[in-house]
Amino acid sequence: MLKRPFLLAAELGVHEVVKAIIELFPDAIWVSDTENHNVLQLAVMNRREKVFKLIFQMSHHKHLLLMSKDNFGNNILHLAGKLAPQKSLDHIYGAAMLFTEEHEKLVKEGEKWMKGAASSCTVVAAVIATVVFAAAITVLGGNDDDGLPNFYNESAFNMFYYSNLFSLYTSVMSVLIFLSVLTSRKRSYGCYFGD
Repeated sequence: MLKRPFLLAAELGVHEVVKAIIELFPDAIWVSDTENHNVLQLAVMNRREKVFKLIFQMSHHKHLLLMSKDNFGNNILHLAGKLAPQKSLDHIYGAAMLFTEEHEKLVKEGEKWMKGAASSCTVVAAVIATVVFAAAITVLGGNDDDGLPNFYNESAFNMFYYSNLFSLYTSVMSVLIFLSVLTSRKRSYGCYFGD
């Protein structure tokens, strides 16, 4: 008699009803719908966090619920990986749009700050790359008659050479990354500023 209200409450996220039914009938956690989705799977499929936490905290058999599969062979991880139903996503999208509208000024300030920081960092990285490049082409201690560096067999020279090479690589990569930030359009900042 309580099967349909119990499953519907889990699907809609009404955790108070789910809690009341479980407290009265603890075996209700084993109820499943026509596709063999249990209450925990319904909560995950519909992104009902409160119901999921409630079941996970109340049930002593949560490991069995987690391992159970539906009629299509999907366990709870498969269901979590699927896109939530549109009705579950609708309220999130509106909130995200409202956030973007309300924080438009912050987005613009963040973009301005990011471009300024990228400009400064590009200059610093370019200066470092120039100094490191000059150190790389100037051989310490000079060369012998065969053209090899005089300190070629010294471990300190090799350590300097490889650390200098690493510094050159990282500084050039930094310049490229900061230039890509400077030359990218505003739309690419959306991942940082919720746009």
